[in-house]
Amino acid sequence: MKFKYTIKKSKRRKNVAIVVTDVGELIVKIPYNYSIRNIDKLLIKHSDWIDKKIRSAKERSDKFKKRNFTHGENFLFLGKWYPLIVTENSESLIFLNNSFYLSKDKLDNAKELFYKWYFERASEIIFERVDFYSNKTGLKPKKVKLSNAKKRWGSCSSKGNINLNWRLVMSPINVIDYVVVHELVHLKIMNHSKDFWCKVEEILPNYEQSKRWLNENRYIMNII
Repeated sequence: MKFKYTIKKSKRRKNVAIVVTDVGELIVKIPYNYSIRNIDKLLIKHSDWIDKKIRSAKERSDKFKKRNFTHGENFLFLGKWYPLIVTENSESLIFLNNSFYLSKDKLDNAKELFYKWYFERASEIIFERVDFYSNKTGLKPKKVKLSNAKKRWGSCSSKGNINLNWRLVMSPINVIDYVVVHELVHLKIMNHSKDFWCKVEEILPNYEQSKRWLNENRYIMNII
């Protein structure tokens, strides 16, 4: 079976990685001196896995349509879908009575207005969850920032700083809590060892359920 793929070389990479993106693009990440002639053999070896991943990505893509910001279109917030109501006049994007309201004369700026609204809610909700679990566990970061990363939900630096993706505000609170706790635990354990996951489970016994939700729904958490 032949696959179309993109090669990405890195001098820092030591191993080969096969990645299927959320939109079904196949990427092969290789060390800088890795022989390209070996790639086809590697893809044949893992063809069943690759084919399954690409099919799953296509199924997700078929379900998720590009945002048009039209009347009645649904948007995700804290794990639930809410409709957009296009009105005759509204000062800005408003969330009221389980609906988003936006004036039709502001539809050209709808994407920017939604981004601003989500980012402001993320600043309130995500930071509150960080404070809650920091106080509960004693794991306190030096700085917390919201990120706009395309793939990473969170990160923790060796300096004790944490970045959390603003798109998390689209997920249920328990999923936000999982990512927050995940990064807080990295302040103490900077790897994904057994001790790391035991600590996460100690704080959030049902973290695997939240982790699964995030993996299954990551592709819909956007306003593209």
